[in-house]
Amino acid sequence: MKKFFSEQPLFILLVALFYLFSTLNAYFNLLLWSDLFIPTSLTIIGIHTALYLLFGYLWPRQRKFALLALYASVVYLFFGSILDFFKRYLPILSTYTYLLPFLLIIGAIIFWLLRRSKHPFHNLFLYLNILLVIFNINEIGKGIIVNSSTLSNRFGPNYSKDADFQSAICDTCQHPDIYMVVFDGYSASRTLKDFWGYDNSGLDSFLRQQHFFVAGHARSNYNFTPYSLGSMLNMDFHASVPNMADIPEFSEGIARMRPNKVMEVLRQNKYEIINQSFFPLSEEKPALNMTYLAGKERTILSQTLPKRTRTDIGWNFGWYKPEDEVKEEYSLAAQQREQIGQNYSAIKAISGQANQTPRFVFTHFLFPHDPYFYDSTGRLTPDSIWFKSQGSMHNYLSQLKYANTYIKDLAVRLKRDAARPRIILLISDHGYRGFRKEELRSFEFNNLFAVYFPDEEYSTLSDSVTAINTFPLLFNKYFHARIPLKKDSTVYIPH
Repeated sequence: MKKFFSEQPLFILLVALFYLFSTLNAYFNLLLWSDLFIPTSLTIIGIHTALYLLFGYLWPRQRKFALLALYASVVYLFFGSILDFFKRYLPILSTYTYLLPFLLIIGAIIFWLLRRSKHPFHNLFLYLNILLVIFNINEIGKGIIVNSSTLSNRFGPNYSKDADFQSAICDTCQHPDIYMVVFDGYSASRTLKDFWGYDNSGLDSFLRQQHFFVAGHARSNYNFTPYSLGSMLNMDFHASVPNMADIPEFSEGIARMRPNKVMEVLRQNKYEIINQSFFPLSEEKPALNMTYLAGKERTILSQTLPKRTRTDIGWNFGWYKPEDEVKEEYSLAAQQREQIGQNYSAIKAISGQANQTPRFVFTHFLFPHDPYFYDSTGRLTPDSIWFKSQGSMHNYLSQLKYANTYIKDLAVRLKRDAARPRIILLISDHGYRGFRKEELRSFEFNNLFAVYFPDEEYSTLSDSVTAINTFPLLFNKYFHARIPLKKDSTVYIPH
């Protein structure tokens, strides 16, 4: 075995597997282990298998050049990580003007050294093979153990020692149904008035006529969806937050939603949990697919040299997205638009179902968040502007006006269908995020917050409530819990 590891350039294949395993873990919740078998992953494995066979068996006399192939593979696959490393630790080399020539020079030096050398590099081969085997085992273990759905509830061992948690478990309390309906990116009426000149008081008045409590100065605690919902569902602030909101951080935020205290409180109180969203909630699998972020193929390749280069500097040279990638984006957007309608129908159908045991229903609409599919009357906008209108204040307001019809209909329907006592939360995870000026960042937290309690008694609620205290207030009222409220503060995440 030692001889085999000392002579064979297995590291060429192992580095490709390590890249795929680490990518699946980095984008956990967006990618699945089954995505190892999609064409993009299989192509990466196939190319590196061919390189291994070339240097391992077909061209054994030049086996040392497998080290150059390894270097090229690392630069190609891990370019995003290399670039981010230099940005953090050696900024002078973090620009493409210097980094690309630097990496090319390193490759040329490796080629020159290998060409001159007569050394078989057995010890280096052995070291690299063993090192990458360890790296792969580590990533596989991380995927199986850390990310396993059966072990996702990392809060579990602490529950028995958590007095606040235990106080929310009540066998003799009334257990009303709870419907949590989230409208992504819906700004508060005061923000709409200040920055759009739009009077949204009609919606607020309608909800109050339906006996909802509407918080006029409510705020989210984070301006980034998974972190906002994660803090809300865990009734606490996150121990750490990202410096920049991008797809890997979005994936990490989703991971923080999986083990959440609210679901465990409800489960201990014998609630049926229905997850009509594309977010995982503890052990509850999502009913929808998260199509709007990116295709699996592009996600897997997102940090490679060509993808990262085109994303960062391609616009300087007129490097536009290839036609197939553009088609994929529009296809994914169309699926997301269809899911809005499907979700709307599904939540109404669930609302009308009879249930004897208490039920928690969670749903999330990517709406009025871009892409802007609808005008104010509900007519479909041309797909040619779906992506061109991102950040458009005009298109945002139009789609928000149409979202109001959803909110009004659900407010009436969810109340009307209630055969059991029912709590209804009509909220948003954050407000509009298209403000360009730094001094306007605070307005990204101004959100929709409307709640209906079956006894219509709202003395415990504040007009300036923040999302993180939603469930402590609810559990304290209906489960006689003693959960302390958190400070009504906000955490800004650059994006």
